[in-house]
Amino acid sequence: MKGAHWTTAISTVLGVASTLAVLGLVVAAGGLSQALGKEVKAGLRMQVELVARTTTEQGPQIAAKIASWPQVLEAEYIDPETAAMALEQELGTSFMTFLGESPLPPSVELRLHPDAANSDAIHHLETLLLGLNGAVRVDAPWSIIRHLEGATTRWFWPVTLLFLALLALSAAQIYHVIKLSVHGRRFVIRSMELVGARPRMIRRPFFWEGMGYGFVGGVLAFAAVITALGAFRPMAPALFSHITPTHLASLAAVLTSAGLLIAGGSSFWAVRSLLGASLDRLH
Repeated sequence: MKGAHWTTAISTVLGVASTLAVLGLVVAAGGLSQALGKEVKAGLRMQVELVARTTTEQGPQIAAKIASWPQVLEAEYIDPETAAMALEQELGTSFMTFLGESPLPPSVELRLHPDAANSDAIHHLETLLLGLNGAVRVDAPWSIIRHLEGATTRWFWPVTLLFLALLALSAAQIYHVIKLSVHGRRFVIRSMELVGARPRMIRRPFFWEGMGYGFVGGVLAFAAVITALGAFRPMAPALFSHITPTHLASLAAVLTSAGLLIAGGSSFWAVRSLLGASLDRLH
């Protein structure tokens, strides 16, 4: 009998763990999509065109001032000759030999902080940049910003509804797994009723057992998700670098909490459905 109980317990824990692991992978995928957005935003650059008379001393000073702003990760002054050489390498042809001097203006190229890569922040940054002494024009990656913001707006509700649907399916799956485990001891419940045990006393051991299944299942699910993330990390190390210990702790808390609540609640309702049941229903 003990061997059968352990077999049932192990199969129940694995059933809970596999269901929670799928839920955890979906949550991790959502986190990685946010990390991908940050990675794209971290690569966004703006360019500030300066007046032609900007000297090689003034340009770096302007770049250093811009780099000190919290919205900017880094800023680099690009003199006309350096810009011309880069353009020649890109085009594969030399135009400096017959022009004599670079037709390109001096500029400052800056890389945005991911948190500042949104419409409002860039509008504000444009105003600050144009207010600098020597700034003529500002080029911002508006098309990419609008695309990212539009994608976030379009996909928010579909993804939210998909997650809620998956959560409901996970709860239903765990409930059926727990119900099968409880149903296997339906005659034990009937015997406890016959000796006068109160419904609350009957439910209590099954409830705490279900909580144990949920906790262990949540831990195993978290271990499975971590293993999967570790396997995929070498494919995109820059993307996975955005996942911090805080994110992992939050994922562990979500999975164990979901396991505790769903498994505990499932045990409660599974036992309740058998209390007072007729013998015909138990067979």
